[in-house]
Amino acid sequence: MALLTLTAIRLGLAFAGLGAATAVTSGRGAALGFILGAVGCALFVVADPRRRFMSTPTLDPSIPWWRRALRATLPSTVGVAALCVIALTFSGVLAAICAGILAGLAVGGVVAAFA
Repeated sequence: MALLTLTAIRLGLAFAGLGAATAVTSGRGAALGFILGAVGCALFVVADPRRRFMSTPTLDPSIPWWRRALRATLPSTVGVAALCVIALTFSGVLAAICAGILAGLAVGGVVAAFA
């Protein structure tokens, strides 16, 4: 349940960032940046060679699923979302790439969890 919640949070932030980037710049550039960021980040997450050296953490049953999902958003999801907000002031395409990175984190996280 925590993985599903984390994926929903990441995808929600990604599409909110894409909407904001589309409002700032042309839709074509924003869509291309979003796709580029999503595919690139998903490939990096799935193909990370360090994954095989990491062990699966033991789940503490006393921690609720929603708290585990919120803890998993730090620092990657919150950091990239903050960079997306900052990038909106400079470039809509850069903000779309950051939003695509959030979508790539969501897709890559699900694929890596089931691999």
